Amino acid sequence: MAVSNTLRDAIDSIVQYLDRINLRQSARMLERESGLFFNLAYFEDCFVRGAFEAAEDYMMGFTGVHDNIFTINVVFELRWHKFLATLSENHREEARVIIREKLQPLGIYNQELVGFATYLVNMHNFRMHEAFFYYGDPEYHRRERVEFIRVNLESNPIFFGKIRYPIPNVNNAVIVPPQVPTALAVPAASLIPIPAPRAAPRPLALPGPRNFSVTPSWFPRTRRT
Repeated sequence: MAVSNTLRDAIDSIVQYLDRINLRQSARMLERESGLFFNLAYFEDCFVRGAFEAAEDYMMGFTGVHDNIFTINVVFELRWHKFLATLSENHREEARVIIREKLQPLGIYNQELVGFATYLVNMHNFRMHEAFFYYGDPEYHRRERVEFIRVNLESNPIFFGKIRYPIPNVNNAVIVPPQVPTALAVPAASLIPIPAPRAAPRPLALPGPRNFSVTPSWFPRTRRT
């Protein structure tokens, strides 16, 4: 349903007021329930500090898990890093629950995902796997994935005109970028199709000013000889 500019401006004013009086949870709830403004700084902060459920719940106010490849990429990152954080704390039973409830539904996009995750859970130390030799502080590695997540959100047509960016050196201030003209929006027909399950998926090429070649972080890299 289309939202009038008057209603959009009213919701924007309410969100900013709630932020000013430190009712930030209420502000984020209004953003989520209206689906009009996506607070990028809040979402990235949730991801980096490990508030995965809060991040995914917030995102689901704007998109569904399987809406397009950009959403799927971000959901993969949230759920996979939650799994790795749980393994780092040696909570194996909880990690198995994540496989069953969070990763298995995404296994349709890579048939090796669940098997690989299960293999890691059963290892004495998952960092002994060649893909994780250099996996140290989970928060550090999550920070490394922030740019990838941002690129997918910015490339996602569902988020065009909705992402709010932090203003440098201004406390708690955010801006709304201009609405993307229809001519510049990515038409649905040109979205990269979701690949059929395969043993080794090809990297995904994201449209945009830069051509990012992306290999999902959850997929183990093959050793070069």
